[in-house]
Amino acid sequence: MIQLLGGLNIKIKTVYMIPSQSKKAKKKHSKGRHKKKPKGIYPVLKLLGISLSSSPALQNEVTLSALNNPFVEAQETLSRHGLDISEKRVRTISEGVGAKALEHREQQLEQFDDGTLTQEDTFKGKRVVITIDGGRVRIRKTKKGRKKKKHKRKGYHTDWKEPKLFKIYAIDENGNKLDIEIPPHSDGTLHGREKFKHILKMYIYKTSVVNADQIIFIADGATWIWNVADEIITEMNIDTSKVYNVLDFYHACEHLWAVIDAMSELDTAQKHRLFKKYRSRLKNGHINSLIEMLGQKEPKNKDVHKELRYFHGIEDRCRYDLFVQQYIPIGSGAIESIIRRVVNLRLKGAGMFWVNQNVEAFLHLRCQLKANRWNQFFINHINL
Repeated sequence: MIQLLGGLNIKIKTVYMIPSQSKKAKKKHSKGRHKKKPKGIYPVLKLLGISLSSSPALQNEVTLSALNNPFVEAQETLSRHGLDISEKRVRTISEGVGAKALEHREQQLEQFDDGTLTQEDTFKGKRVVITIDGGRVRIRKTKKGRKKKKHKRKGYHTDWKEPKLFKIYAIDENGNKLDIEIPPHSDGTLHGREKFKHILKMYIYKTSVVNADQIIFIADGATWIWNVADEIITEMNIDTSKVYNVLDFYHACEHLWAVIDAMSELDTAQKHRLFKKYRSRLKNGHINSLIEMLGQKEPKNKDVHKELRYFHGIEDRCRYDLFVQQYIPIGSGAIESIIRRVVNLRLKGAGMFWVNQNVEAFLHLRCQLKANRWNQFFINHINL
């Protein structure tokens, strides 16, 4: 039975194929009361992009609705548009599309590793910005042990976990985004730092960032981000002369305020005046003299020097005067927007908990949607 976008269900008789088995495998599967048969495929339906007992158009519409709304609201919206579908069916289709998308991403990662991944010219010869950050979602993990009496199911833990995301986009000679001419690429994962680096390296190769005229990394001061950036530059043999590392100016200002706020000898009005003065000096590139002056103001104040240590070793990322002169962005608003739109508005909410596989899939799908790449992504990667 195949369900179409208009809600019509049609019955199709077609070939079903299962993988051939050796005699040993057949004997193994024939043992026991519950015989497990190998899974097969409907090759004709697969060629037409039909899966999950639904047409590609239905998969697309249901998945988009589920990506933008909780499942129950997605079901209600689809019902108002004349599609008779249950909440469980909405969940099944959208999660199935997500699993398919993750499977295809894994295939691309394997192709990248063995050198068979097709390279596009998306960012070749362009000025490219790579910005990185992390968000927060709650993961649902079932508690171990027996189910308690009078309870329908086991309890569960809801620990916070950090999804790591990136956005790659092009800018013109004046530092303006080229998102309309060249839609950005965005993706992320909850599977840790190494997996994140692997995915980012694959995108950098696939979209020809390695052949860009200029590569700009922008992020806050999180150590893991800059370690990943340095490792990628080394491992992919990227020419360091065309790489610029930029500490997000607004995060730098937050830490500058923390230094000034720790000064015990100043009242609130004096602190604000000093912050305004030193913020201007920071933007004008006087980072080294700024650190020295702030350190001399209260040489015995441990809190001041503790906050100042944030800037030690990252002075090159704070040369905002040079960045502005070369029309290099100094803010990481692009990734902050992605975190808000991809994670906060759908994956993070009161009473919202996810299992690992589903949140990974929805994170991946929403990244494509919010990067304005959904139509091409669905055609190329979902209905193969």
